[in-house]
Formats: sequence, structure tokens, C-alpha cells
Amino acid sequence: MEERRVRGKRSGQEPVWVKSERKQPGKGLDLLDIVVAKPYTPAKDLYPEIPLFSSRKSGPKVRAVEQIVQSLRRWSWLEVELDRLCRFDRYTYVHSIHVAVLSLMMAEQLAYKRKDLRDLVLGALLHDVGKERIPLALLNRPGKLTLNEFELVKEHPSLGEEILRLKPLSLSAYLVICQHHERWNGRGYPDGLHGTQIHPFAQIAAVADVYDALTTDRPYRKGLPGRVAYEMVVAGAGTDFSEEVVEAFQEIVVLFSATGL
Repeated sequence: MEERRVRGKRSGQEPVWVKSERKQPGKGLDLLDIVVAKPYTPAKDLYPEIPLFSSRKSGPKVRAVEQIVQSLRRWSWLEVELDRLCRFDRYTYVHSIHVAVLSLMMAEQLAYKRKDLRDLVLGALLHDVGKERIPLALLNRPGKLTLNEFELVKEHPSLGEEILRLKPLSLSAYLVICQHHERWNGRGYPDGLHGTQIHPFAQIAAVADVYDALTTDRPYRKGLPGRVAYEMVVAGAGTDFSEEVVEAFQEIVVLFSATGL
């Protein structure tokens, strides 16, 4: 069944989620057949290098993400949005691919259904489109931001919501964009949601988003070693992140590790 919000935080009431069914855990999902089979043409921009993860082991998941994008090319607006994001800031574009791949891996461990995987990937790919409305010089400033500047950056989930509100996205995909900075303990933004008020897919994308951001070089800091970022994510279980999702993250690091962690 489709996940939907019955009541919403912004109306002053807690959101209540009606969860879609999951597959029973077993051998895992065959992610390469989550879309109708189409000729596979590699795209040069869809080969992320994620610290701790073996490119050989994670290659099928990268291709699965690419196939999802190809399956949705009938949505001309999606191709336009991804192209605009890449032109705006290649870091944000590649980061979004990383988040999609990591989210897909975790969702597989959590045994979500195929349709859910497509919606999760779509939301992850578009989770930072709101940054297009924030000056790039601000996003990439080497020095520390002022309080007002940081508050502006924190508007990007709401700005993404505005950009995509009329697009034919499922609620599941849409809420990844709106809620990926919410935190399990209620200290995130923009709405201060906590625990299960946060959509399950946004909970997954939050872990992927933080891990990739921590391990990537930025103008204002050097990226952390993968093992250090891994330990920081694990330490956030039950406070910043869902314990269930962090457990899935730990499992994919073991399954896809380049270092035998």
C-alpha cells in the first residue's frame, strides 16, 4: 500500500504514517530488475567513489540507480532538474548520486519493495535541489558562515519543496526532500520532527547524506577518513538517527567494504 501522511506537522498535529509492506528478509532483492529491462548505457557521471566501499562490490547498485533514472526519462522535467543541478554545482550533483546509492543499499537491507526503492532513489537524487536557490559562493565559502547565513542554507529543504511541489512525485519521494535534515531526537530542521514523525525514507537518506558529506572534501574543511565518519554515524544511533537505519548502514559497510571492515 502507498505510504501517505494522514496528519501533518505544519497543521499543528503529528504526522501519522501508513507504511507500505516490505518483502520478507531473505536472499535480498534483485535490484537490477527493479525497472522494466532496457538497454544499459553507462553514464559517465554515475560512478561515485564512496570511502570504505568497494567500487567492484557496489557497482551493481550504481547501475541500479542509473537504470531507475533511465526508466523515468519519460519525465522530461527530471532530466532537466538533474542537468540543472549538475550545472549549478557538480559537488552537489555527485553527492546526490552518492546519497541515492547508499540509500538504495540500506533499503535493500531493510527489505523494502521494488516500487519503494524507486521512490527512495528519486527522492535521494533530488534531495538537495533547493540549494539551487542559495548563492553558490555561500555554499562553497571557505570561512565560517554567520548565523544568518547558516539559517539561509538551512532553508534548502523548504526551497526544494517549493521547486518540486507541482512535479509528479510520490509522497515518499517528496518527503525525502522535505525531511532529510530532520533528526531522531527532534533537533533537526525545518520542522523539528522526531522519531517516527520522520518519514522512513527520510530517515534512510539522512544517514546517507551525513556519511557522504563527512567524507567529502569541501572548501571549508577536509573530508574525514571513512572509518572516522562511520564511527560518527554509528555513535548517532538513537539520537540523530534511527537505530534500525544505522544497523542497516553497518550491514552495508560490511557487505560492500573495500577494506574488510
